Amino acid sequence: DYNQLKGAIPSELGNLADMRQLWLKHNQLSGPIPSELGDLAELQRLVLDHNQLTGAIPAELGSLANLQNLWLAHNQLTGSIPAELGRLANLHILWLANNQLTGAIPAELGNLANLQRLILGNNQLTGAIPAELGKLANLQRLLLNNNQLTGSIPAELGRLANLHILWLAHNQLTGSIPAELGNLANLQNLTLNDNQLTGPIPLSFTNLVSLEFFWFHLNPGLCHQPDPSIRAWLSGIGNVRVASCPFIFVPVLLSAAGRNDSYFTSELTLTNRGTEEATLQYTYTAHSGGGSGTATDTLAPGRQRIQPDAIEYLSGLGIPIPDSGNRIGTLRVEVSGSSEVSLTTRTTTDVPGGRAGLAYPGIGQEEGFQEAVYLCGLRQNTQDRSNVAFQHMGSSDEGPITLRTTVYSGRGDDTSSLVMGEVELQPGGFHQYSGLLGRLGTPAQGYVKVEKIEGEAPFYAYGVINDNFNSDGSFVFPLTESSLVGTTGQTLPVIIETGNFQSELTVTNFSATDKQVDFSFVADGVDRGDNTAKFILELKAGQQQILPDIVEELRQREVAGIGPANRAYVGALFATPAEGDMSGIVIGARTGAPDGRGGQYSLFYNGVPYGGASVESAWVYGLQQNAENRSNLALVNSGEIDDSSSTFEITIYDGSGESQPRTRSVTLRPRRWTQQNGILGKVSQGYVEVRKVSGNNPFIAYGVINDGGRPGERSGDGAFLLSQE
Repeated sequence: DYNQLKGAIPSELGNLADMRQLWLKHNQLSGPIPSELGDLAELQRLVLDHNQLTGAIPAELGSLANLQNLWLAHNQLTGSIPAELGRLANLHILWLANNQLTGAIPAELGNLANLQRLILGNNQLTGAIPAELGKLANLQRLLLNNNQLTGSIPAELGRLANLHILWLAHNQLTGSIPAELGNLANLQNLTLNDNQLTGPIPLSFTNLVSLEFFWFHLNPGLCHQPDPSIRAWLSGIGNVRVASCPFIFVPVLLSAAGRNDSYFTSELTLTNRGTEEATLQYTYTAHSGGGSGTATDTLAPGRQRIQPDAIEYLSGLGIPIPDSGNRIGTLRVEVSGSSEVSLTTRTTTDVPGGRAGLAYPGIGQEEGFQEAVYLCGLRQNTQDRSNVAFQHMGSSDEGPITLRTTVYSGRGDDTSSLVMGEVELQPGGFHQYSGLLGRLGTPAQGYVKVEKIEGEAPFYAYGVINDNFNSDGSFVFPLTESSLVGTTGQTLPVIIETGNFQSELTVTNFSATDKQVDFSFVADGVDRGDNTAKFILELKAGQQQILPDIVEELRQREVAGIGPANRAYVGALFATPAEGDMSGIVIGARTGAPDGRGGQYSLFYNGVPYGGASVESAWVYGLQQNAENRSNLALVNSGEIDDSSSTFEITIYDGSGESQPRTRSVTLRPRRWTQQNGILGKVSQGYVEVRKVSGNNPFIAYGVINDGGRPGERSGDGAFLLSQE
């Protein structure tokens, strides 16, 4: 070798029966490798690298039973790697890099029990990495970089206990990094860069004590979990930067007893509307009942999975939650793979004839709060009680936060406040004040401010209005002061007076100045040319008004267009300030029907500030249609831009994937509301996309999941499903 030999390798070399080594590297040899070399039964080393050889690798080389080194790198070889090479039981080094080889890596190479180096980089190999390579117990170097390999990294590679170098860079690999690679205690050099890998860098990588070099850049979907050990490990191997994994926060899951013999359980709906499989890394933090822990699950693309009992589901995944007792906690879900995953929780209790409760979405990491939030429409009386809860949304290494709660009376003649004690929460921590408005006396109505006074991590807070007779709950969403500053109006999706259903209107002014709010109720039942009934509310600074039956209130005020009670009134309510903006004004409604036993089944929702509604599309998740549930979808054309009608395409997705998506269209005039009853049709569970295809106005979309497969069945209680972008 290292001469200037030119021309072809003579096929006659195959007659040298006793030859043990053939070294011809670093020459200018050309032409094919003679198949006759496969007759050299005693050959141990065949070294032909760094030439200009062309053609395919002869399958006959697989007959060289004594071969230990096969070096064919840096040539111009084409074709596929012969599967026959998998018969070379004594082979130590297979070096085929820097050629033009195509096709798949033969699984038969996994039979090379004595192989120490497999170097196939810089070719045009395609297909998946064979899992059989995990059988190469003596392998020290596996170099597959700069090919066109696809699929996931086999977890079986984690069995290669003697591996020092693993190069998989510059391929088209997808999926997550197997945690099993963390078993490679002797690994010194790992390159995974320039692929399409997603998900978290495994925590098991902290076991790679010998690793000196780790490249994983240009994998946009890779992220690190918020775990101190993985952060310290990444820092220890150099200037490594990687984004934190996105997460969704579920503010409460429970399986616990409540008042009046109620027992609440949480149903968890997982939706992956994306085209990639999602990996879900769960961190459950117990508030009561114990059992904090972590677990992992996956969710196929285009699928929605409903877990009827979230606590039981997490326990089944291995989180050590006890099997009985009151169990309450928060859930942090780090999502990798698909970026289009949503979670919806519905918490209910048994009631006569069915179930009743409320729904709330998972909170994205960008939706956590740093500034103070307000929870409005709360009350404490013989009919209802109100609870307030807040949570630490941060990761385990972000330290505690301290929150302060202030309760404000909503009475116009007494807007006094009560400051509760400061509460420190650890990551994932939860705290609830039960019957909080009762601290002001009974009856009482008002609102609450929750603010962070110490710590860096985000928090979340919510309220629940519970019926004292049947324990049905209505979820009260938090609002910040900044979300209202500068807004010129709000759209309350719907108020109702029809059949047994009626709407209560709540209007809160937590600002320091008196306000006048002008309202327009737009509904077909309003007997005026524009179907609009107008009225005014004046609120003192700090005042909250609760109008139990808003349509009847308008009737008593003799508002033009509101006629007898036997007419159906269903439509959106629009609010604008008499002067200035809507700073400090929170509008909400609680809509429901009597349960026949002194209580009421109802749901609560807030007005949407102008500029806050959907512009192009919105998604509603967690819909069901079966013997126990039915789902409706409602839309509002906000009319906040102009008088244009809007046309929407509504696409219904089968969460089980058993049927193809189907689309329907609806056109809606400005400031009008419409509802699509039984939106899923024959689909048992699914989700919906609403896309505006014409019109200028933003819109509101929401769902309601009702207890009972048909109207009049079971309890009929509804849970409000807020749309998401």
